[in-house]
Amino acid sequence: MSHWRPALRIARRTVLRSPSRSLLIAILVGLPVAGATYADLIARSFNSTERVTRRLIGASDGAVTVTGLATLPGGYNPRWLVSGYSVPAGARHDVSRAEIAALLPPGTRLVPMALQRQVTLQQGERIVRTTMLIGDVREPLYRNVMRLEDSTPAPGPDNVLVTRRLAERLRLLDHGHLRPGATLTPMGDPTSRVAGLVVNPTCLSCEQIVAAPSAPIVAVTRGSRAHDTTLAYGTTEPTYLVDLPDGTDDSVLGGTLAAHGLALTTRDGLLHPPPSGGRFDIADPDTQRAAALVAIIVALGLLEVVLLAGTAFAVGARRQLRELGLVAAGGGSPRDVRRIVLAQGLVLGAIGAVIGIAIGAGIALAGRSVWERYADFEIASWHFGPFEIAGAGLVGLFSGLAAAFVPAVGAGRMRPVNALAGRFRVAVRARRRNTFIGLGLVLAGIVLGLVGAHQLAGDFAAYDRALAEVKRTGRFLQTPGSDGSTTLVIVSATLAIIGLVLLAPALIGWIARIGGRLPLSARLAVRDAERQRHRTGPATSAIVIAVTGSVLLASLLAGRFHADDLRYVPALPANTISVMRGDSTTSAMLLAGRRAAQLLPGGRSLTVTAAAERPRRGAHDEPQQQVQLVSVAPSEQDPCPPGGGCNFFVQARSGGVAIGGDDAVTRLVAGPGYDDAARRALADGKLLVFDTSQLDASGQATVATRDGEIQLAAHVVRTDRAYARLPAALISADAARAHGWRPATDSVLVSFAPVATRDDVDAAITRVVETGAFAAYDDGLDERRNLVLLLIAAASALVTLIGVAISIALSAAEGRADIATLAAVGAPPGRRRALLACQALLVGGLGCLLGVGMGMFIAYTARATTGSPDFVVPWANLVATAVGVPLLAALVAAASTHGRLALVRRAD
Repeated sequence: MSHWRPALRIARRTVLRSPSRSLLIAILVGLPVAGATYADLIARSFNSTERVTRRLIGASDGAVTVTGLATLPGGYNPRWLVSGYSVPAGARHDVSRAEIAALLPPGTRLVPMALQRQVTLQQGERIVRTTMLIGDVREPLYRNVMRLEDSTPAPGPDNVLVTRRLAERLRLLDHGHLRPGATLTPMGDPTSRVAGLVVNPTCLSCEQIVAAPSAPIVAVTRGSRAHDTTLAYGTTEPTYLVDLPDGTDDSVLGGTLAAHGLALTTRDGLLHPPPSGGRFDIADPDTQRAAALVAIIVALGLLEVVLLAGTAFAVGARRQLRELGLVAAGGGSPRDVRRIVLAQGLVLGAIGAVIGIAIGAGIALAGRSVWERYADFEIASWHFGPFEIAGAGLVGLFSGLAAAFVPAVGAGRMRPVNALAGRFRVAVRARRRNTFIGLGLVLAGIVLGLVGAHQLAGDFAAYDRALAEVKRTGRFLQTPGSDGSTTLVIVSATLAIIGLVLLAPALIGWIARIGGRLPLSARLAVRDAERQRHRTGPATSAIVIAVTGSVLLASLLAGRFHADDLRYVPALPANTISVMRGDSTTSAMLLAGRRAAQLLPGGRSLTVTAAAERPRRGAHDEPQQQVQLVSVAPSEQDPCPPGGGCNFFVQARSGGVAIGGDDAVTRLVAGPGYDDAARRALADGKLLVFDTSQLDASGQATVATRDGEIQLAAHVVRTDRAYARLPAALISADAARAHGWRPATDSVLVSFAPVATRDDVDAAITRVVETGAFAAYDDGLDERRNLVLLLIAAASALVTLIGVAISIALSAAEGRADIATLAAVGAPPGRRRALLACQALLVGGLGCLLGVGMGMFIAYTARATTGSPDFVVPWANLVATAVGVPLLAALVAAASTHGRLALVRRAD
């Protein structure tokens, strides 16, 4: 340690003497620390047990649930609300509120948990469907789901409150404040006055009404189609919040309640969950790929930071050559010189770690409102992970040491006479050795990447064949895993990137050889870049790494989005609503379908008739059971080679069997594949299926009945598009009757013209749910995914600009004497702008081109892991990165550079 004390003193003095460069290095080192601190703080606060507990039971001591059982078979369970419980069917045993209160200790407050109910509002010609929370907003135990907005007075018992989002939708606001005299009207019921605005802390974006139990709107909507449900994970069992007196023994009380069929969920049980084996299955292919991708991105980010900080260290080491030469001339060994430079890395790494932790925590705390809007709930408390944050700080400390390592080695090799003269010589042999090593690593990475890509392509061949049929068959596919091929691709990418880092100075030198034919400013920029390879090489490498990561991420996400499009099985055809029975009768469902069709342009209703089993003799109350088509075992499906061999999970489409014939429903389900052969097969009593993988080895389909599974002769109809909510198979009425099945009305399909608006669809769905029926409508995939690719391109541009800015700033600091000499010999003021713009174009352009090429190569080798059979190229990202970013960097460098500079004293 005594050898490090002088080095640390010198490092501290050097840091204070060059505050700008020291601050730059510290910030670079602190960036990953800030990111890790922010991520840990946000993740812990979002997923804390305190937040889950507050969401479930608010500020109460626990919740008592009426399970409907006489006694709880498992006894007392302090985590009943989140334990995944199930109540066996049987005679229901209800317990009244008075009976519950009698079992609780004296002094206990017992409050029913706030209920949620579906409500349909009418505002002129508009129909608005929303939810209503039933509870007194003044009750402290309800603060988890309702809280008055600031300046909102407590409402009267007959008034209601609305959330700000619902008020905006209903146009009840005037300049951000509730309009005086605002009202809302449930469908066909009296108007209620809106007394103010309310906030649901667990759902900030929800459109909700809050009403006290005595409010008229609660009474007039009590008989609506929707059942009241508690907010505790959707349980429909009556639940009460309890505020217990001090000193209550939870286990004794829980046992007493369990003996009467009551479940007590306690705050302590929710706050201290039992240890589990982990949240994710590490063998899951998606988890493996996500972990590998995150590891690659994090590694690339750390390497980029080390290179940029190393560039600044290299410039600093050259600027203190004379000081280091004096140390060497005074008897200092090369180890002492290296120790001085490494001590600077240690000091700046420690400063960067502290700055990073402060910045990460500050961003998390200062942006609280932003994160709450993103997460859609309020952050009640912050939770820090001291060990994780300390680990991030150590990463920053070692990043500073790693950034100083190469400059320290170079400083230790210099001769004292060269250092005292201000000359930093680099051996040509060392340059050539690094060039050959880098070229060898790049070639090795390319070869390993191609080998890994070939292996992955072989592993994914069966998956590609199955994926090509998903649109037609409706199969469910999971992206396959790989047996080490992904690891091979990662190793190849690592070797290639390290090789490019070593090759970057040589590439700059090769460009300089042809720079003599360039214009003056470009020629000077190329010469300066070649002369200062210690600076331009690492800066270019850092840009290469940043662009490689962004291009890789954009390519893999584009492939994943394409695979999602191919794997996506829509629930219903476009412009179609499915009306199901729900809580209504069959006649009400049919009426709802006809009324919905009348509200939609070009609407018509089609009745889907299912094949159902007859009740057993004497069992008049037995529920109707529809016959179901069963998916066969994966090893028997045709996408896989004979005898199995699939390394992915595939499941054929299953679902109900409908009765078909020459009607509109059959033509809709079977599509254009319903030809003469299909008609004959249906008339012959065969089952019409839509995928060969729904057949077993003997060519028969498996149907599940009440008494077990049976095999039926089947005919495959080739459809253009499969839909999840349409019947999975068709059978004729005669064949169904022969098997003892009877026709039963299953649902109604309402088709309409494409000119229908979203308001038209909402009005039709509202008309359906008014009858107690259930309506389903497919909105399709979220088309906002392209925004993700745009954000990646923007992040890449920002990181690249930062790298170019650092390189240009260091170039300006190091080449100040050369620029001043140019000004002294008569160079115009714009020459410096042009020179720095050319330097930015050279460093940024070379880094972007190499990064795009490397990122695309890695993405190509790993293309199969996206689940897409095709290699998807994000052209917009590539063009913006390869062309737009370097040009933007050059413009920014030119615009931010002063044209005049005073002459400085030169040492040589």
